[in-house]
Amino acid sequence: MYRTIVVAVGGSDDSTRTVAHAADLAAGLGSRVVVLHVRAIDADMPVPGAVPTGATIVQEDARTADEVVDTALAVLSAAGVTAEADVADAMRTEVPRAILELAGKHQADLILTGMHQRGLLGSLVGSIGDRVARHADCPVLLVP
Repeated sequence: MYRTIVVAVGGSDDSTRTVAHAADLAAGLGSRVVVLHVRAIDADMPVPGAVPTGATIVQEDARTADEVVDTALAVLSAAGVTAEADVADAMRTEVPRAILELAGKHQADLILTGMHQRGLLGSLVGSIGDRVARHADCPVLLVP
């Protein structure tokens, strides 16, 4: 039923639970898993009243992204699941869109993601998981 399961990880506690769910599902169904990680890019704007210096781009470094993905791949491998990884970059507000594009690229039959709710923006526009679920072309399992 689910030949390809895409699991979106961000390095938080909900990612640990999400990967564990993906491992259980994939092991039971014989599915292939693609671990997705989107390195969020932020524009750190100057403080109002400070000397304007322009926006500074702040991005997760590649080593941190690799650690997140490698941890997920190790859990999946220990469960006997065939898995690969894909890492992309996107502005923080575009992370759900990036997840959906990568899921499409890998022909996902199911997307697993945590709630990923962060701060005021998450409470106003919905979590990353909520936005992925609203716009996905395949079933989405949100792991609390």
